[in-house]
Parts: sequence; C-alpha cells; structure tokens
Amino acid sequence: MKNMFNPSAYQKLSNIALLLVVAMFYLSCGPKPKVEPPPTLPPVSTAGLNTFGAYVDDVLWLPSNKPSFTNRNLCVGYSSGVLIFTLYCNRDASGNQGDNFFYFYRNGINGNGDYDLSDPKSSSIKTNTENIDNASDYFKVLSGKLTILELDTIHKIVSGQFEVVVQNVTKNLIYTVKSGRFDFQIDYCH
Repeated sequence: MKNMFNPSAYQKLSNIALLLVVAMFYLSCGPKPKVEPPPTLPPVSTAGLNTFGAYVDDVLWLPSNKPSFTNRNLCVGYSSGVLIFTLYCNRDASGNQGDNFFYFYRNGINGNGDYDLSDPKSSSIKTNTENIDNASDYFKVLSGKLTILELDTIHKIVSGQFEVVVQNVTKNLIYTVKSGRFDFQIDYCH
C-alpha cells in the first residue's frame, strides 16, 4: 500500500496557509485613520501670519474657514491710529455651535505698547452668535488691556495680545476674553 501522506506537500500547504493568514491579518488592519490634534491657540507671533485666537468664557474661538458669499472670515484695517478687525469664528473645536462674530475697534494706537480697552470713546468690542444673539445688542467693555507687539506700517503688520471683560448690556451677560492674540497683515480681507 502506497503512503498517501507526503511530508513535503504537507509542509508546503502549511506554509501557504500561514502566509494567507498573515496576509489577511495585515490587510484587515488597513491604514490607521489619521487623528487630528484638537485645535489650539496659535502661537504669539509678529510676522503677519493672519492668525487669531482667544478664549471666550473658556471656549476656544478661532477664525472660521468656511467660505461665505456675504461675509469675510477675517478683515483687518489700520489707518491714522485706528485698528479695526472683524472675523467669524468657530465657537468650539468641532464647529457644532455655528459661527460667531467678533468685532474689535480701538483708536489712538500709534506704536508698540499697552492700551486700555475700557474707555468707550476709544474702544469697542462686540461678540455675538449668528442666528442666536441679535447683532444690534449693545456691548460695554468693563475692563481690558491691549498690548501691541508689532505695528509696522511699512511691512503692513499689526500683532498683539489682549484680555477683556465685556458686558452684553441688552441681555445682561458678561463675557470674559482671555489669552487673545492676533498677528495680521494690515488691509487684509479674506
């Protein structure tokens, strides 16, 4: 009687089966999904990078990157000592709470240094949530400081940091803005 068991054939089948199991395991793992780090405040800089970030009531606000036909995401102007910037921000990291409007105005800025934001004749800051808060609400700055780190009218750069407490007088709400920072090209609108 002839032996039906061939050791070399059995070994070849075992190696092929092992190779198939390893290949199936490798292919089933697939590439790992890329995990995006959570958004953070941009670093303080003075290079005109068009960055902005602040914590409003401990919630990170960053410029929105949503295209819009009616509103620009970020506009900055400086002329004759007046600094104005407006931007739309995502209220939270996921953007689930919609867009928020941030408006900043300060006159009397003539160089690097500290500026008081609590004088209503020289400063105005407004924040509102689109479709939730009324844009015509009245805001009052209770306290605040702006530090201009770079005001370069030749290279058209304005950079700084700010902290401010504002009151929505219409709704009697207080907003605390901490760790605010910006680094803009003057006359930039995007």
